[in-house]
Amino acid sequence: MNVIYGAGVDGKKLFRLMTSCGFDVDFFIDEFSGDREYQGKKIYRIDEVSDKGKVRLFLSIMAILQF
Repeated sequence: MNVIYGAGVDGKKLFRLMTSCGFDVDFFIDEFSGDREYQGKKIYRIDEVSDKGKVRLFLSIMAILQF
C-alpha cells in the first residue's frame, strides 16, 4: 500500500505529483487534519491503520521544532 503521511498542503502536492507519475495512493495518515478525505482517498489517524506492516510510507510533513 502506498500511503502519504501528512494531508496538509505538502501532502496534497505530493499526492498530485505521485498520481501524475502513475503511482496509486491508497490513503493518507495525518494526526491533525480536520479533513477525513481528499480526492476520494481516506485520511486516517495512525491508530486507525490496522496493517502497518504492508505500508510503503511517503513523508510529506514539515515540522519546525524549538529546543
